[in-house]
Amino acid sequence: MKLSGLILIKNIKRQGFKILKAVFPMILFVFLTACPQMVVRQIEESIPSDTLIYYKPIYLNTALPASNLIEENKNKNNISYDVVNNELNSLQLDMKEVDASYYPAEINLRVVVFDAKGHYISGLAPPEFVFTGDFKNYWFKLTDSCNGEKHKISSYNVTEIKENTSPPYAICFVLDHSPSMGDFRAKQLQEAVRYVLKAIKKGDYVSVVKFTSKMHVEIPLTKNRDEYINKLKVDGLKDNYGFGTAMYLSVLTGIRELKKADSSYKKIIILFTDGEDNQLIKPIDSVYRDAKSSGVRIYTIGYGPTREEPLKNLSDFSGGRFYRIFSSREFPFVFKDIYFTL
Repeated sequence: MKLSGLILIKNIKRQGFKILKAVFPMILFVFLTACPQMVVRQIEESIPSDTLIYYKPIYLNTALPASNLIEENKNKNNISYDVVNNELNSLQLDMKEVDASYYPAEINLRVVVFDAKGHYISGLAPPEFVFTGDFKNYWFKLTDSCNGEKHKISSYNVTEIKENTSPPYAICFVLDHSPSMGDFRAKQLQEAVRYVLKAIKKGDYVSVVKFTSKMHVEIPLTKNRDEYINKLKVDGLKDNYGFGTAMYLSVLTGIRELKKADSSYKKIIILFTDGEDNQLIKPIDSVYRDAKSSGVRIYTIGYGPTREEPLKNLSDFSGGRFYRIFSSREFPFVFKDIYFTL
């Protein structure tokens, strides 16, 4: 088994579904009686105060060399294993992806290491390893389980992936612009995407699809930085996008855009929605098949009362990740977090 890739993801805490169940009756009432702006405010004030302690999302903010975890006055070459191990005990490791494409020869696990403040910890594996001795002194336990029996894996390797060694990406932002978003929140969403576009590395492709019941490809796939930054409109719901939520059709539209990139690019959809599909004209299976056959991974972001299951199924099946958020203040952080995990 080959353990490959240290890249960062911050996991939205998993109590989101419990919170949703608690507030759903009230949310439903608001949707039936309030304007979009009121809906936005009610959603963001709807998390019961006694559950807020469980909702503490951690987002990537910067990288931190592993050597900084050790007392500054110590010489790196003289740091003992025990000292380092004590410092590393507070770190968290999260599994991002399991790639079994080359099974049974190897399995690639993409994992991320971060601290409680959202710092990505670098320097824990070759070629960036900062400590002395064998890196396997720190990556010393890997187990697999089958039918309840655990087996220790002794043959593995760990490689750290950094921005300059990451593969090129083609990324399509698929954004819900249905009336329930409200003009103010739609503008916040657009500003968040523009914020991320400015951080995308040279050579990556970008596309933006805005959807209701209709599709609007605002930015056809391009790697011209000036083009994708300047073409993104930050105007709320000023354009008449229509009604309804054609989520699955929007995913198919995003997949068509990504197919314009050649096979050397890893293809990613980042889907944001505050509702669930009510415009399906094809079997859902066809969306799953198209994503799989095109090699597209789908990262889904559910806001407010969105049902988790459809989004989580879509991301899990395609090898992406599901994020649950409850505040529009999280928009720029969750988008940037997803991009940095790549």
